[in-house]
Amino acid sequence: MSVYFVPDRDAARAFIGFKHINGAHRWDAYAKAMFAARWYREGKVPLDEIARNIGDRHDTIKRMVHAVYVLEQAEAAGVFTVEDRNTPRFSFSHLYTALARATYRQFLGVSGSWSRYEPTTNPIVEAQVDELGEVLRWIYGSKEDGIRPVVQSQNPDLKLLGEVLVNSESLLILRETGSLREAVASLKPAGEEFEAALVRARRELRRVLENLRGFDVRNDVLLKIAQDNLEAAETIHERMRSKMRDADARDDG
Repeated sequence: MSVYFVPDRDAARAFIGFKHINGAHRWDAYAKAMFAARWYREGKVPLDEIARNIGDRHDTIKRMVHAVYVLEQAEAAGVFTVEDRNTPRFSFSHLYTALARATYRQFLGVSGSWSRYEPTTNPIVEAQVDELGEVLRWIYGSKEDGIRPVVQSQNPDLKLLGEVLVNSESLLILRETGSLREAVASLKPAGEEFEAALVRARRELRRVLENLRGFDVRNDVLLKIAQDNLEAAETIHERMRSKMRDADARDDG
């Protein structure tokens, strides 16, 4: 068995970190971030030196350590714990990626980019800690409260959630419904969403028509659904015609 002698604890950290981050026994992102944060906090070692010793980029390690401090603040304030997440695994990259986005920083009351600051404890102002809890529950969910995360994939859900956070109407919808899809829909102008939905409906109806031979005549439920679609289409068509007539009348007047 090989034994390596080092002069101090920081030298040992450099060896252990490199082995587990770039070697055969790699840690996941959260373990890497916790190791770097502990080293930074206890060893008083600059982040650029830590990044160099463990073979990673300085800006990545800095974002990770910032995210560790944010997570620790949320847990200390009782607004979120990793153990309460409603996901099989803890996707730590979701958090430090989100915090790098201006929309999340704006919602959490952080001015400027994280790169302007050295990581510190309690980086979120106290007045925004509840909002931090909301963000973390939307990203990771809560088993205790039966909340499913609205972020199903980092791309595009994380970006879309950020856009919702800085739009008052969309944020209200997200808080009331817990649906990222409904909240995102409100970001678009009503006319744009109407056009897109109408085109999608036509495309889906054409698919139904092309596959009509697959209709099971014994399934009267499908016939009722078709009747509902017919009534909805007729209502939409009539209201569109009515709006056009009203517009023509105003122009003539």
